[in-house]
Amino acid sequence: MQTVVFLLYHGMGHFNACFRLAKILQRDYHVVFAGFGSFKKYIESQGFIYYSLTTVPFGLGFEEWVNEQAKHRLIYFRNAHDRWADRLYQARRTELYQMVNDVSPDYLLIDSYQSTDFIVLYSYLKERSVKVCLIQTGLPTIINRKCPPPSSSASPNNSLEIKHGHRNFDFSLFKKRLKQKLMFFGKDDLAIIKRRLKRNKLPAHYLSAERTWRGIAFKNIQELVLAPKEFDFEQNARKFSHYIGFMPALTRVEISDVEYFKIDFSIRNKLKENNGVLLYCSFGSVDTHSTRKILIFINKLIAAIRDQNCILIISAYTTYNQIDPKDIPENVFVLKAAPQLEILKRADVFITHGGINSIKEAVYAGVPMLVYPFDITTDRIGNASRVFHYKLGLQGDLVNDSVDDVVHKISELINDDVYKKNIYALREKDILYEEKFIEHFKNIEPVS
Repeated sequence: MQTVVFLLYHGMGHFNACFRLAKILQRDYHVVFAGFGSFKKYIESQGFIYYSLTTVPFGLGFEEWVNEQAKHRLIYFRNAHDRWADRLYQARRTELYQMVNDVSPDYLLIDSYQSTDFIVLYSYLKERSVKVCLIQTGLPTIINRKCPPPSSSASPNNSLEIKHGHRNFDFSLFKKRLKQKLMFFGKDDLAIIKRRLKRNKLPAHYLSAERTWRGIAFKNIQELVLAPKEFDFEQNARKFSHYIGFMPALTRVEISDVEYFKIDFSIRNKLKENNGVLLYCSFGSVDTHSTRKILIFINKLIAAIRDQNCILIISAYTTYNQIDPKDIPENVFVLKAAPQLEILKRADVFITHGGINSIKEAVYAGVPMLVYPFDITTDRIGNASRVFHYKLGLQGDLVNDSVDDVVHKISELINDDVYKKNIYALREKDILYEEKFIEHFKNIEPVS
């Protein structure tokens, strides 16, 4: 039996996005996940083999994080030294070579977020004729001037907004690269990547002039995009990029707070007795810079539904201990972790940060979304604009929306059937994509 390896970025959402693909492939292939060691227990709980790694991809700015984790002193000088000495590349090369020696993959599916791993492994993969493709766990990240950039809320029908979005994106990227060049004497992320492209002698037929908002773009490598084309804005056709549908992992084992099972019966009874509405709110993992504004919004949300005939469940993993129990009314339940798939089956509205996995799970549960992206530098704001554009839900302003704004938007999503109708229509189209995935997988070619 041939072996398929998923080499994925160290984020829970990236693994969750690939479980459905892996389950399909397990019918005919030996499937292995490879990634940062902290995910081992979770991935194995889903029924997959896991190969633990300790290194991170090179060329993506992880030098500071690595040195902080190692508790080194003089972090800045360590970062500069590591960039000039190619330390992250060397460590990654040693570990990835060991991984492919141990596992002997016939297929290697590399997360597009860490496409630089292809540079690391190119010679090895070519020598062994390993078949390689890229996995895009969200929407395409290639910059298309006719389409809003991934981190923009611009409408696809407004050329001025699109231009403004690209100007902001270009300026943000310019500032980042200039800062890195000045700080590290010319060794910004792109310079590090270009150095390795040259030294590893990647052939011209893989080098793309396209720009991507993360890492580097390649051509002549199959890329599987985990979304339906109908959810994206119109993109320039790329010969080797294929939409294969949302592929939600609806049977995954969920991490849940034990408190949920204590309150579940009470919630069901309250909903049944009062013919009430169930609202579910989850913002996923929240970085320390966003904690305060998330807490402020949660307080607004609680105020908005305090006297309403509804129940609100809040999944607040990173902010759980910062919500004062005294401020929580009887119709609000705050959990450290909630079984999202289970709750969405009964929810009437999903209040979300706009992560692609949350969106696809809401679509398959038939739940309208109220999207509040809290980090405007990520693709979540682009996801939110697509939810709004295709009338799958509404988009909010986390900081500026008032309590009345929140009440109004929730009310609209509950009372206007157009959102559910559009969600059902998208779901019906998405279901047809599974056969396309199998077809494209069979066309993956070996490295040349």
